[in-house]
Amino acid sequence: MPTHRRYGFAVVVVVLSCMATLLPAQSDDAWDDVARVGDGAVVWESNRTGRWRIWGRDLDGSDLRQITPDEPGRDHYCPHISPDGARLLYLSYPRNRNGYQDHRGSHKAPLHLLDLRTGADTVLAQDARAYFEDRAAVWVDAGRFIFIGGDGKTYEHDLATGARTPLTDARHDEYGWLMNATKTHATAGWPEFSPFDASSKTIAHRQRQGGCQPYFTHDGVWGYWMGGGGGPVQRINLETRETSTILRKNDQSLPNDRSYIYFPMSSYGGELFAFGASPNQHDHHTADYDIFVARTDPRTLEIIGKPARYSFDGGTDRFPDVFVRQLELGRSEGEAPYTVRFDPGDDERREWTSGDGRTRDGETFEHTYDDAGVYRVEARNGDQSLRGEVAVTPRRRPTPTSVYVRGDNEIVVTFDEPVQEREGKARLDSGLKIRQWRWEEDGRRVVLAAERAIEGEDRLKLEDVRDRAQKPNKMEKTYLRIHPPTWPSDRTSLVVGWRAGEASAAGAGAGGDGWQSYGMDARGAARKNWEGVLRLAGGSYAIDGADDALLAACRDSGALTVEAVLRADTLTQGGPARIVSFSSSAYSRNFTLGQERNALVLRLRTPNTGENGTPPETRLCGVDGGSTMHVVASYAAGRLVCYLNGEKVSETDAVRGDLSNWAPHRLVLGDEWDGGRDWAGELEGVAIYSRAMDATEAMRNYHDFRQLRDKRRAELPVVWPSDRSGAVFVRGTSRSDNLVSAGGVERAYDAHPRGMARLDRNFAMSVASGAFVAPDVDDALLRDLRAANRLTVEAVVRPDSLDQTGPARIVSFSTDSGSRNFTLGQDGDTLVFRLRTPATGANGANPETALCKIAAGRYTHVVVTYSPGRLVCYRDGVKALDTDRIKGDLANWERHHLIFGDEWRDSRDWRGAIEGVAIYRRVLDAAEARANYEAYRRVLESRDAVPELDARAKLLTRSDVPSLSEIQPYREALVVYEYDVENVMSGQDVAGRIRVAHWAILDGETLAVARWDEGQSLRLHLEPFANNPQLETFYMSDTLEPDFDVPLYYAVTP
Repeated sequence: MPTHRRYGFAVVVVVLSCMATLLPAQSDDAWDDVARVGDGAVVWESNRTGRWRIWGRDLDGSDLRQITPDEPGRDHYCPHISPDGARLLYLSYPRNRNGYQDHRGSHKAPLHLLDLRTGADTVLAQDARAYFEDRAAVWVDAGRFIFIGGDGKTYEHDLATGARTPLTDARHDEYGWLMNATKTHATAGWPEFSPFDASSKTIAHRQRQGGCQPYFTHDGVWGYWMGGGGGPVQRINLETRETSTILRKNDQSLPNDRSYIYFPMSSYGGELFAFGASPNQHDHHTADYDIFVARTDPRTLEIIGKPARYSFDGGTDRFPDVFVRQLELGRSEGEAPYTVRFDPGDDERREWTSGDGRTRDGETFEHTYDDAGVYRVEARNGDQSLRGEVAVTPRRRPTPTSVYVRGDNEIVVTFDEPVQEREGKARLDSGLKIRQWRWEEDGRRVVLAAERAIEGEDRLKLEDVRDRAQKPNKMEKTYLRIHPPTWPSDRTSLVVGWRAGEASAAGAGAGGDGWQSYGMDARGAARKNWEGVLRLAGGSYAIDGADDALLAACRDSGALTVEAVLRADTLTQGGPARIVSFSSSAYSRNFTLGQERNALVLRLRTPNTGENGTPPETRLCGVDGGSTMHVVASYAAGRLVCYLNGEKVSETDAVRGDLSNWAPHRLVLGDEWDGGRDWAGELEGVAIYSRAMDATEAMRNYHDFRQLRDKRRAELPVVWPSDRSGAVFVRGTSRSDNLVSAGGVERAYDAHPRGMARLDRNFAMSVASGAFVAPDVDDALLRDLRAANRLTVEAVVRPDSLDQTGPARIVSFSTDSGSRNFTLGQDGDTLVFRLRTPATGANGANPETALCKIAAGRYTHVVVTYSPGRLVCYRDGVKALDTDRIKGDLANWERHHLIFGDEWRDSRDWRGAIEGVAIYRRVLDAAEARANYEAYRRVLESRDAVPELDARAKLLTRSDVPSLSEIQPYREALVVYEYDVENVMSGQDVAGRIRVAHWAILDGETLAVARWDEGQSLRLHLEPFANNPQLETFYMSDTLEPDFDVPLYYAVTP
């Protein structure tokens, strides 16, 4: 009977006299859980010996070893294991060179192939490259791989024949491109995941995702990458471009001292996911990263269970790859009773064992598993065997886990497993009828659409819903209480509650008698933003009058729940920085919800924890900087639970005792009562209860709060900019008054079109082959900005394409291509900024600063803000850059011209749309940048979709084209032509005759449309004329016979 062992590499063996010190306590169960997937190993780069070498360890935790040989003067990077586990690819760099560096130098990095069974090491390419950082190859199968040559081209290498086929004709200057194994997508070291056409050898570049270290699953379904510093690990469905999260930053599945993540890599079959994690250290060359491996669902890349740690050295272990022997019979999973059939397909008779005590002989094997468990199936034929795995989960009925109302008339029921997409039975006690069933989240969520709005409390009777098991299980008849959105959903024992938009807090008064309002006193720089959210940086809000009621209620009940909706500005705050605190000083409190860098923590006073509520200080959950978080921390009887966005993320019994030793303190939001523990962030809602909260209530509060917030925001007037103080120039939409304060008098500065520039249907500046100029503001800009030595440029831009360089000018205060005060421009897929200071020179280009990435055809809200020595950029409300590369003040500024879309002299034309422009003589902080983005996002989202038409049509007849003298004092004119539609390429289904308003004169120049001949066939990009209100004030020549049955369009492109 054959035996199986853990996978081992017969290569270099390094004897470590201190091996025991390298192996601190690691649960064998964690390794066994990973190794249960199959025999295999994980390899990685390590500098533990003083040189970078490839190290490895079997999945069962055994046999830690150095894989690649010692090579004087060289370092080894970019390990990639073949799908059969027999070979290892790696790059050998000269000492002090690596994949992070530009590859255009004179050094060479040979590509090695190491036979893991014999130790034979062969150089396959004398010079190769990494793609920026240490990934250099993709295995297509066990005999072929893709790599980047030293010339910057990408190749496919066939090990059997030695043939090397170029996949790209174009060279990458600095690094190179890697394709996925299916050769459908490509990426360099920045996550782009661009479509790849193998037949033409071309890459259709897509917008880069933020982050680094992209790679692909080998089935061609997913791409994944590091979405930010230390996390999260993101994935993208390559077909739909939808993105989601695999591992969060500070993920709860990781140890607290190893939760800063980098270097993700999936196994060939997607069963395992390897990565490095450090104790909040970033440097990729010196930080104490160690290697982890987690089981994953190959279909989704969802993490299963807890990752296991495979390295424990104090050096840097990074860029792992993981191999697991594929089970010849595959894996199968289902719910008991579960029937599975194996057929190797070779007509060989074998002795089969089921893993649950059954055996039989035959060419195939079919078996029903009645009990839950994981079973290893084996088929033996002499000395050869095939293996498979069957995972059987317990039989159970589908059960609703939550229910809430979404919108006006939708009831959303979430189940604990996917259910069949067939209508069951649903009835409301009120008699309100359910008109439609829909399924979301792969069947885990059922949406019931009622015939009209749900106006009050109700009860839903739900039955005959079945799961997707082989033998479907029918849910028990269930009654679910239905409530319209309200927050808090249950006000029992609510002592204090407040949410954005409310002027005061409220709750049960002392002794629970009646409902009491509490004043909110702003302290320091604390304030409310445009939507009533508390902005707490540099100050706090004291809840006036709630202290006695809170003290008495919690001391009597011995229980506490703190619920908060918050957004942290940064992950550098500590102390902890106070968010919600019932305390008097930094050393005396009843409780504090605070932020300690990348974590939310709770200090809670009990007879066991003492006056300061610590030790212990309990870590509740990670902090996602810049994102809104709904957090519930609930304590009673020695059990502390935290819910994040409705999901339980932590539970501990480390805190013990009641609340009988609570003392009089002050309830404060943001900072200690006596200062010194300031928190920078926004608080959108807070509720404090003298009772515990369960998972169902936490989930409902999360969903209800979101719905009420969305409704509140929809009802608020749009305020953009959120604060016009210090604004020198503003140009918003047609709804904006564009007023600024100039010398104590409010005024608006106009912008005039030049060349082919014109307004689009949203009154944005469309500047292809033209520009808008604002001459009246030039003097004010120079005077105010030079005096303030501060500058902020804000704009909403939508580029037509990414092939614009120079940089192409978007917003510029300049005269020609060599002289300016500032320029916001586009260079390829990047926004750049030039700023004149005594240090950067007259052209402001030493240095030119790359700000952030942009995408063609999409709006980007950008804020660039400068004070001497610090330039910060916010993209769509999130900080994208913070640099000190620019030095100096604005004292050397000179008179120039404010222009949008081009240079004043010399051609630096930009093609796209510009709106939402504001120029300030002050700095905007993160909160204001985000508020302005949110406000303008509402502007964009409020716009109705406009039908478009891309068609070829024959010109039938023309209106008379006027001369410039005929339209005086105007300098622009439209003319109406009639066409017969020949072919619709996209958009509205239109046939027959249409009429089109064209620009005939722009900026005093008669355009080519005036010379078009009747009978010509023309390609037209059109929108309904009625959807273009910006045209109402322009001269339009329409000398055609009236025919109101013929639709009228507008030619968007002159």
